[in-house]
Amino acid sequence: LVLSCDKYSDLWPIFFDLFEKNWSDCPFDKYLLTNFKKAPSPDFNTINIGKDRSWSDNLLFAIDKILGKYAYIFLFMDDGFITRVNTKQIVKDIKTFIDLKGDYMTFINEPKPTKPINQYFGEIEISSKYRATATCALWDITTLSSLLKKGESAWGFEIFGSERSIKYSNFYSVYKDRFSYVHGVIKGMWLPSSVKK
Repeated sequence: LVLSCDKYSDLWPIFFDLFEKNWSDCPFDKYLLTNFKKAPSPDFNTINIGKDRSWSDNLLFAIDKILGKYAYIFLFMDDGFITRVNTKQIVKDIKTFIDLKGDYMTFINEPKPTKPINQYFGEIEISSKYRATATCALWDITTLSSLLKKGESAWGFEIFGSERSIKYSNFYSVYKDRFSYVHGVIKGMWLPSSVKK
């Protein structure tokens, strides 16, 4: 699920072009969350929320739409422009994650795991900052729903959602990034280094 909104649709040609070039073997159903516009890629289904609410309300709406169909959800942000993916290892990681009844796993090495689980990923301790994120992150959909708070922004979720996550222990992070990506925008402004890339 790519999290976006119509006002950021100028990012979509870049995001979807790089996604299709660099993750053409993505084995999952693909969705774009936005307001009224349609995904520019035929490979993506669109979840239209209508008028913008908050980041968390929008995501809760999407979860409500697809909750009955899926047990897990893989989140991406619209300004994370993918340049490299290790699909084979991701599929292995997900299988192990499900076997462990995991609640959350980030596929970038941030925050770093503090307790080894296997040779590929480890557990994120409860006190870790930004323990809960929406960037290249796999979630048990019920766990994610329980941590979302209506009216909260993405930044609020990363801070306060991480604090709320202390009741869950099965939070994991990989030792080596499964994705390389360019982070394009912060607070509505392009990062100059990302524009150059």
